[in-house]
Amino acid sequence: MTTTPHTHQNNEQQATGQPGPAQELDALAFFLGRWHGSGTFFATPWWPEKPIHMTVEVSRELGGAWYVTRTAEQASEDNPNPLTATYIWGYDAAAQQFVASWFDSRGGRALQTSPGWEGDRLVFTGEMTSGGYTFPLRDTFVKHSDSAYHHLGEISLEGRWISVDEEKMNR
Repeated sequence: MTTTPHTHQNNEQQATGQPGPAQELDALAFFLGRWHGSGTFFATPWWPEKPIHMTVEVSRELGGAWYVTRTAEQASEDNPNPLTATYIWGYDAAAQQFVASWFDSRGGRALQTSPGWEGDRLVFTGEMTSGGYTFPLRDTFVKHSDSAYHHLGEISLEGRWISVDEEKMNR
């Protein structure tokens, strides 16, 4: 049995018969806009702990097929080399799951998937490669209100999950 994914189509897509962005992407609309927040990058075998202050800007691009998230830490005395990153979210209709790709200013990259929201929690899991190492990665987003969320990034080292970064974000 073949199924047709739910899509949004603009007039041009309807006229040419091309599929539009998956309707499932609308579930991520909460993140659209500009966010400000603070948190901590925790100590790991590769870097010391540091406080972070950051902005996050999320837009829907490429015909609405992708959410593009741009994160930028602010430089400070405690964070003289702030991280910037681009996080791209989409939906794989064949696999029926959300997909994510991460690219950062230190050469790190990640590929993740998520089944979607479970209540107010969205969890992406996958692998990250950074500094010559590849390891399991988990990003958890918890929606607290229409204008606030909490993010926790974790990696698995030797079979044990450790917190890498944590932020509280507000519009």
